[in-house]
Amino acid sequence: MAKSPFLDCRLQQLTVAVLQGTAMGAGIGLVCACDYVISVKGAFFTMSEAKLGAVPSAALPYITRRCTFIKNVYQLVLAGARINAEVAEEYGFVDKVVDEAKDLEVESQAVCDRMTLCAPGAVAATKEVVMNTVGVPPSSFMMNYVASIVADIRKGPESKAGMEAVQSKSRPKWADTAIAP
Repeated sequence: MAKSPFLDCRLQQLTVAVLQGTAMGAGIGLVCACDYVISVKGAFFTMSEAKLGAVPSAALPYITRRCTFIKNVYQLVLAGARINAEVAEEYGFVDKVVDEAKDLEVESQAVCDRMTLCAPGAVAATKEVVMNTVGVPPSSFMMNYVASIVADIRKGPESKAGMEAVQSKSRPKWADTAIAP
């Protein structure tokens, strides 16, 4: 199987894209491969492949994963629409729009501060479950899969440390090392 040129959305860490300027073509695919996207209000997004007689094949799986409705994918990919950050947020591939470039750093730091409090192993396991179950109808196989991941994590050292931290009203060990943008 060919390796995607984009960021592997199965990375165990939360991936954050910070946008300023214009994202075009494959750049939108890279943005959509990230877990959380922050954009400055003045940013624009466009896919011009159809206008050039090409297909945005590498970017499409990532765009369709993040975009809320297929009609929005069609506007962007088939009609080559040029959209601003607010519309990209409505479409679902931008999570947060900030007013100015200086606000990008503030929002990035806020995301990192929130993630510092999250157990890395639990984040990785949760991302795995989400990626393996999104769009899959509930079944006994799927529920058993989810239950097995939950059971493994709950028996692990992070879960125990997290529960002890709650009981002692302290921060868990992983929160001692701040995540920096």
